[in-house]
Amino acid sequence: MIATNYDDPKRHIHVLSYGGGTQSTALLIMSLKGEINGVIPDYVIFSDTGWEGERTYSWVHKVNEYIKKKFGKEIMITNNGSIRLDILNNSRFGSLPFFTKNQNGKIGMLRRQMHL
Repeated sequence: MIATNYDDPKRHIHVLSYGGGTQSTALLIMSLKGEINGVIPDYVIFSDTGWEGERTYSWVHKVNEYIKKKFGKEIMITNNGSIRLDILNNSRFGSLPFFTKNQNGKIGMLRRQMHL
C-alpha cells in the first residue's frame, strides 16, 4: 500500500513501474502531481523487453522529456536484451506467461524458469 507515513523509522523509497501505455502514463502523471495518496515516486522505471513497437519507444521518449521539464524526474530504462529473441533462440525459458499451441492444437504455457 502506498502511504505517506509508516510506523517505522526507515526511509521508504517509492518506485513506479512504467509500461508506456495509456493507463501507465495516466498513473505516472497523477503520481508525479501527488494525486495518488499524496506520494510522489522517487524513481520511475521502464523495463524494456526489447520487443515493444516503435510507437511505444517514441511515446516513452516523449513522456520522459515532458516529465523532465515539468517535474524534474526521469524515467530509468532497464534492458536485458530482447525477450522475443531469447525465446526464439532457446537461450532461456519464457519469463512471462507465454502461451503457445502444439501441433495437435492443445494450448499450454511455456516453462518460466531460467535455463542454465
